[in-house]
Amino acid sequence: MRINIKVRRGPGPLTTLDLDPSATMADLKVALEKTTGWRVCMQRARFNRMITHDAVTLEQYGMKDDDMVVMEVRTDSTGFLAELEENFQKLTPQEALDIYHAGLRAQRN
Repeated sequence: MRINIKVRRGPGPLTTLDLDPSATMADLKVALEKTTGWRVCMQRARFNRMITHDAVTLEQYGMKDDDMVVMEVRTDSTGFLAELEENFQKLTPQEALDIYHAGLRAQRN
């Protein structure tokens, strides 16, 4: 059995994902990144007004067909730092600096 989960970021359009109930919230975030381009490290999900945890499955949260997950996608420096930490081992020094400077520019705007 698969379930359709609707994801909304603020007042934006809905994104629908078709997932297995045994998928974790981390799996949902990866699927969402593939669909929307929102980086996993920048996503914070809420279901029934509660912040979710990546290791918990959709089934454990009691999600059913057409349930809604509200996604907060961070665009501030916190998100950039999370991205830097997640990818630190893979980055060249220049890439790390580019991410850092992008975070500073986002703070100024």
